[in-house]
Amino acid sequence: MIPDITDSLIEEMIETTSMVRAGQSYWQQGRVSRLRIDPEMAEISAKVQGSQRNPYDVLITFGQDDNDADFLGECSCPVGIG
Repeated sequence: MIPDITDSLIEEMIETTSMVRAGQSYWQQGRVSRLRIDPEMAEISAKVQGSQRNPYDVLITFGQDDNDADFLGECSCPVGIG
């Protein structure tokens, strides 16, 4: 189940404040593409154009219960997901 995505949930899920700010900046600059939300698979995926030449692949998979903290994040970026 994908929970409501709020600023507080994002801040809770991401390791550092600087990573949260970078993600918000990328979104505001239009650097997030191919955003796909799949409620049946409880997944959110996207391409993110970071500092590298090729965009990063990002995948967040949520657990099947109502626990917001139950998620797995994957990113092909050098930093990963915090």
